[in-house]
Amino acid sequence: MRNDETMGTFEYDGLIVDGSHSLDVRGITIASGQGKLQRGTVLAIGADDKAVIFGTKDSALDTLYPADCILTDDVDATSADVYTTAYQSGKFNKGALIVKSDYKLADTDIDTLRTKGIFVEGVME
Repeated sequence: MRNDETMGTFEYDGLIVDGSHSLDVRGITIASGQGKLQRGTVLAIGADDKAVIFGTKDSALDTLYPADCILTDDVDATSADVYTTAYQSGKFNKGALIVKSDYKLADTDIDTLRTKGIFVEGVME
């Protein structure tokens, strides 16, 4: 490969705010039935250690699974579990985060994410 060749491209999507906090990634399994998920989806870890879209309730306890990590890439978990990666730390744009359609990210959720090393802030674009 030559030094003047393009190896790949990156399109800024507004998800990551800056590099002031390290971006750490871990492997996760997304539970089947979650549908097509986009990069930036906030995930919660269910009772079976599989990730679900944040805003999903634990039916046995009727409480939300706590926010845990942020999806790194688009995936399709419509009909099968999917092994993928998620950010477990970093600084993210609140406006670019995705949660379950009938749920709104609350300040308490942002506080929970902060305890895990995920910092969320509003960004003017």
